[in-house]
Order: sequence, then structure tokens, then C-alpha cells
Amino acid sequence: MKLKEWIENSDKLMKTACFGLFPKEWKYAHMFDYVLQNGRQFKVRKEFPDDIERGPKKQCYTNCFGIVMTYDNYRYCEGYAKSAYGFITEHAWLIDENDEVVDPTWDDGFEYYGYIIDVETLEHVSKKTEYIGIIDNYKAKIMLLKGEINAVGT
Repeated sequence: MKLKEWIENSDKLMKTACFGLFPKEWKYAHMFDYVLQNGRQFKVRKEFPDDIERGPKKQCYTNCFGIVMTYDNYRYCEGYAKSAYGFITEHAWLIDENDEVVDPTWDDGFEYYGYIIDVETLEHVSKKTEYIGIIDNYKAKIMLLKGEINAVGT
């Protein structure tokens, strides 16, 4: 199953199983809804770049945050990623100047579907919530779903 199809199925399941539980005044029902409305598929870069190093496993938000704060030629992304083994999870990655995925955490990323977060929004959210990232950050996720912040950058 393709990653976008998995996200669409998860969106339908959440809307069916949790019907009436999401506040109607929120702009988005849940993260699957947000990602489908604002995200896109990203192409995976064939080779890892020479100018950065891979970070520790299970630290995708921190790994990516550190790189975008240091290098101007990468943009920060979040969404859902699928490994070559079929494992799907919330994840953060980078895209380069060609809009291709550079993943400093995984070396077996296969598919990526998500949204770009501009550095200013990322910094604002991390200072306000004391946590890096949005998709895995309960406080930031609520802000995003309510429409109080717009994580989608260019």
C-alpha cells in the first residue's frame, strides 16, 4: 500500500471512529486531515549529501532542527514516512534545494508524505511548547489543528 493511501485510510477511520469528538470550531479534525490538506509526496534523494552527518536514531525532530538552524540549503519537513520494511510513523526529514528528501535519521526511508515548516514557525513553536517539532508535540498539534499556526512553508 502506498503511503498516501495509508494516510487516506487512517483519515477515514479517524473520522468514522471518532465522529462528533473533534471540536467543530477547529480548522482540521486531526493530523491525518491536516497532512492530506496541506502535504504532498516528496521524492527521495538517491545519495546522502556530504555536507551533513546522520544523527542518532529516534531523534528525527532534533536531528532535522539542528541542521536547518545551521544550513540554509535545507528545509524542515514533517509528516508520515515509510521505511523500506513497510514501517510507517510520524517523522521529520529535510528537503534539499531540489525538493528531494534528505533524512538525517533513517537510512532506509522509502516514502515521505508531509508538509514543509518554515524555520520561524518551528522556532516559535519550540520556544512556546519547549519541544521541537509539531506532529509529535501535543501542544503544537492542538495549535495547528485549531488554525492558530500555519506550519506550511515553501
